[in-house]
Amino acid sequence: MSKLSLFNSAFLLLLITLSCNKIERFEKKLSGTWNIKTLEFTNPNGLSYFYPAKGSISYVDSETTGQGTYTSNYYYVIGVDTVYVNENGSYGFNYEGTEFYDIIRENGAESDTLKKARVLVITTSDLRTEMTEVHGRKSFVLTKVD
Repeated sequence: MSKLSLFNSAFLLLLITLSCNKIERFEKKLSGTWNIKTLEFTNPNGLSYFYPAKGSISYVDSETTGQGTYTSNYYYVIGVDTVYVNENGSYGFNYEGTEFYDIIRENGAESDTLKKARVLVITTSDLRTEMTEVHGRKSFVLTKVD
């Protein structure tokens, strides 16, 4: 076996190993409590608004790879009104090898699913994620607490 062929085989094995663990790497970084730094809301017409926001979003991974639970407890101010958000639910990286995930919000007897929420950037201390709802898209910049 030539050195080039051996190198190509080793590189291919490394590439396959790294791509198979992408979801696990996301989950490891995602798991924990994140404080909200900014909240951007973009309406269906494309207009973006930045709202003062305080609170956190917590993600807890489960034994099943790509699945877990989340809790959102935050508020933001629109003019003189304060909007409180307290949600519980689950998430799942259901799109193999991608940064997209689904959120199932469980609000008492009702639940709804946000398809293809997205991790835009994630490091060990910072996260930018977005999710599309009926009224528009919410984008969060968060910092890790634990």
